[in-house]
Amino acid sequence: VLNVMDSLIVLFSVCDLFIIRMLDAPESNLTALRGLRFFRMVRIARVFRTFELFTKLRILMTTVVASFLALVWSMVLLFITMLMFSMIMCQLVQPYFSDELISETAKFWMAENYGTAGRSLWTVFELTFSGG
Repeated sequence: VLNVMDSLIVLFSVCDLFIIRMLDAPESNLTALRGLRFFRMVRIARVFRTFELFTKLRILMTTVVASFLALVWSMVLLFITMLMFSMIMCQLVQPYFSDELISETAKFWMAENYGTAGRSLWTVFELTFSGG
């Protein structure tokens, strides 16, 4: 089955490269067949498993794939923490908007950075990942 698929991929690629372009035909729509190349790459990757040379690479890739779930949950935890602090900051600055002693520029800055939930979350995101 895989040899037939490889043969079809080669045949359609040859048609696309030589015959259709020589006839000055408009671009052929063989993008769906280009997706089949992925299966060919999977077949090549299966060969790498048999080589002893790639044992360490296979262990490394297995470790990366296994740690992906932990990465997703840590990102969810970080997002929830950032959301929590942004809501706290949004609630903390609300009383200062009605204070007469605060200047208009300070009120504008607070509204710009912490006035809504979205702006507050964006500010906390910037504070978390700004690096400076």
